[in-house]
Amino acid sequence: MGELLQSDLLMRWKELCHPEPSSHITSKYYDPAHCTRQAAFFLDELLRNGTTTAVAYGSVHPQSVDAFFTESEERGTCMIAGKVMMNRNAPLGLTDTVETSYADSKTLIERWHKRGRQRYAVTPRFAITSTQAQLEAAGALLREFPDVYMQTHLSENLDEIAFVQSLFPDSKNYTDVYDRVGLLGPRSLFGHCIHLNEEELQRMADTSSVAVFCPTSNLFIGSGLFDMASTEKSKRPVRVGLGTDVGGGTSYSMLQTAAEAYKVLQLKGQNLPPATAFYMMTRGNADLLSMGGEIGSLECGCFADFVVLDSKATPAMLHRMETIGDMIEEELFVLMTLGDDRAVRATYVQGRKLHDRNLA
Repeated sequence: MGELLQSDLLMRWKELCHPEPSSHITSKYYDPAHCTRQAAFFLDELLRNGTTTAVAYGSVHPQSVDAFFTESEERGTCMIAGKVMMNRNAPLGLTDTVETSYADSKTLIERWHKRGRQRYAVTPRFAITSTQAQLEAAGALLREFPDVYMQTHLSENLDEIAFVQSLFPDSKNYTDVYDRVGLLGPRSLFGHCIHLNEEELQRMADTSSVAVFCPTSNLFIGSGLFDMASTEKSKRPVRVGLGTDVGGGTSYSMLQTAAEAYKVLQLKGQNLPPATAFYMMTRGNADLLSMGGEIGSLECGCFADFVVLDSKATPAMLHRMETIGDMIEEELFVLMTLGDDRAVRATYVQGRKLHDRNLA
């Protein structure tokens, strides 16, 4: 039964992430021109949806990261990204090796990290697709370059957790797989974190690691419901960010992401006040990236990266706004629950308007 579950998990992961034949994917991402087209589309979609900084996964191909940072640099955006490290349990042609993943990542770090506003994240896809040796190589990169970021997935669904345990039988739990190789820390971002036990939550808190709540992805894949309350215990609060996970999620919009987060927490008997949601989308996420003095607010000294929102962008929003007057909390709630890309009137990066709804 365990083997069947593991096989089904991998097949569903491959189908979701790689719906085309893997040979087609491989040939496309070896092509720098294709990488550039994809990077440009992705960045323009972020801007159209009001996002000025993101943490993104490249493909296993280093040229995908070169293209992404090149396009980001042209726009002046602050982006964090990395080449995926993935040497097993992945489609043919989409794997690397311990040696090449380390060498390629190191080259990209030296080329791009802190070049202007670009930042690098060491990026093992997740424990299932990396051997122990490759995870150790990821840890070595973090020790060699302590100011880079690290991103991966953690505890997304129950089948995944069981599979990880079978691959790493000496580890106490899923989080321990990463902890043993030095991947936990204040610049480490772990997507999902739905099914963490008390010991894992404590370890996340002790290391100031970041759990990234990805509600649209969790609902779309049926992974489970994130438990915000479990991260907020006073003796060991876990740092929590909010993300779209557009690889498995359904929207580039952080407004729609916040709406789904609200619904998830309602199902858990918890609440997400609109002011908290907007804080998470802005200054909160910036602080988690150690960039609170650069982005995420309009304070003096921060980059002029900001979004102009329209709380009357659709007929439904206009109708709702007619009933609430000047109550800012209610207006934020309208934006959070009814807003999407249509509510983004304009997006500015370093004071330059890079998206104008009226010209799109």
